[in-house]
Parts: sequence; C-alpha cells; structure tokens
Amino acid sequence: MTSYTVDRNVPWPVPIWDADTVRMIAQDLGSGAYAVVADTAEEQTPLGIPQATSGGFIVGADAVLVIESMMTEALARQVLDLVAAATDKPIRFVGVTSDHGDHFFGDYVMPEQARIIQHENAFRAIEQTGIEPRKQAQIGWFDLGKGIEDVRYRPADLLVPADGRLTVNLGGGKFVDVLDLGQGQTPGDLWYHDPQAGVIYAGNAFICEKPAIPWLLDGVAARPARTLRKIFDWLPADTKIVPGHGRVTDKEGMRFFVEYTEQLVERVGKAVTDGLSLDETKKAVPMTEFDVGYPLYQWLHFEVNIPCAYQEAAAA
Repeated sequence: MTSYTVDRNVPWPVPIWDADTVRMIAQDLGSGAYAVVADTAEEQTPLGIPQATSGGFIVGADAVLVIESMMTEALARQVLDLVAAATDKPIRFVGVTSDHGDHFFGDYVMPEQARIIQHENAFRAIEQTGIEPRKQAQIGWFDLGKGIEDVRYRPADLLVPADGRLTVNLGGGKFVDVLDLGQGQTPGDLWYHDPQAGVIYAGNAFICEKPAIPWLLDGVAARPARTLRKIFDWLPADTKIVPGHGRVTDKEGMRFFVEYTEQLVERVGKAVTDGLSLDETKKAVPMTEFDVGYPLYQWLHFEVNIPCAYQEAAAA
C-alpha cells in the first residue's frame, strides 16, 4: 500500500483550496456551452484567492463533451450531476487540458463509454512518470484525506499530436475543435473551442484574470509568451474564456496575463544580456506594476518565473 506524505513547505497554507468544501456550479454560456466553476469563483477570482479547477461541458443534439474531469471522485461526480441537470444526452467525450492531476484525475469516474481526449505529450508524460508520483505531488498542495489517494489511472483514448487538432462532432451541427495552440504552461496544453457558442476552455495555459500571473513550472518562458500573444490576437473580442482556475472572463480579462509573460521575458532577457546574475536580476526585475494583489506573487515571480526565464535566456 502506498504511503503518502504532505510537504508543508509551500508558499500557501495546505490545502491551497479544499476539495472537501468546493461546490461546483454550472453557468449557461449559450448555444449548448456551459462553464463549471467553484461557487466562490465570481467573488474571489478578482481578489487573487486560488480557486478550484474550472472546466465545463458542451451539449450537442446527440452527445456531450465534458471538459476537465477534476481532481477527485467527489468533484468528478459534482460535474456529472451538473451535466445530468442540464441534459439527458449521454457523455461521449471527456477532454482534459494538461497532465496536471487536478484536471484529469477524475477520468476514472467518467462514464465507461466516454472517450478520453488528451494531448499526446501529456499522455506520454503521465505514462513516463506513473500515476503515484503525480498523486503525491497533488497531495503536497491539497492535503491527505481529500480523495486523491483513491484515484485510479484511466489512460486517454484519443490523443492529439503536437501542433495538431481534433474536431469532435456532438450532433446537430455542434462541432468542437480541440487545439494544440503551442505551449502555454506545459508541452501538452489543449484548448477546447466551441466557435458556435463563442467559448474557449483554456486550462492552465491561462489560469485566470488579474491579479494572477502564470505558473511557469515547466522551465520555459519565451514559448508561453509567444503562444499567449498568438492566442490573444486570434481570439474575437466577444469570446467567453473559461480559464484553468477562476471565473469566466473575456479577451480583455486575459490581457494582464499575456503582458506579464511578455514583459518577464523581455526584462529578464535584457538583464542576462547586461551580465546580471540571477540574484541581481531578481532585484532589477521586480515588475511591481504586476504585483497588484495576488497572494502568491512574491513566491511565483521571484522563485519560479524569474529563474525560469533567466535560465532559458542564459542558455540561448
């Protein structure tokens, strides 16, 4: 039997959000598209308080696509209940946006007939590390006894290759595009776009609106900056965006996130060109105009994002 532990040396009290107390709600975005967010998201997202995973579902004439199966069985079952309250159509597809456990751990709870969609890179990363280290990592942030220990791995059925796309037919002219638009956070990011409803589901490539900033945990910064700018410029102004963690927003709500990433790359790159050390760069690049109320800013900016951008620029 696997023994799990909790590392309390994290920059936010564990759990970062409590899976036992999260209540998910569905928001009708029109034309068969729904967001699924924590009931605290509307009030707390602008305050920078970390929110549970956001996702949703899209209903066609014949079938339903669920986006994000969540972290635990209890949260996954909340999603299933919200779908059942909205439609009697069967869930035929479950799409996940990355290889982070709070987005895909609930796959095993989804209906047996549903086909799981995932990026090929995310699938390979999970297969390479195995599920147990990923469960342990999530427990480090979300604590013991929240249902993570009970997660069972269910491999994806449909894989989207790098730079690829998949179109899902839900019936009645409802098509959803599953897109690799480039690395926003991980090399296995997928975006789910319902052009009919004007809705896109972003995952952690866009965590949420201001005051949040990106979590550049995968050691690259320049590529996410290019990806986010490309997506921002491509999206129509009236697109409704369901982020990885937080309330539904629009294109303008994404601007702060994009501009922070671009400025980080530019300013850290200049510091490297000027010959500054990493410690000197941290002092030279505080980016205080982006420190506007996100409780994790000091840790994330100085201990994660600057080192990431610095090492990448120094190696270029």
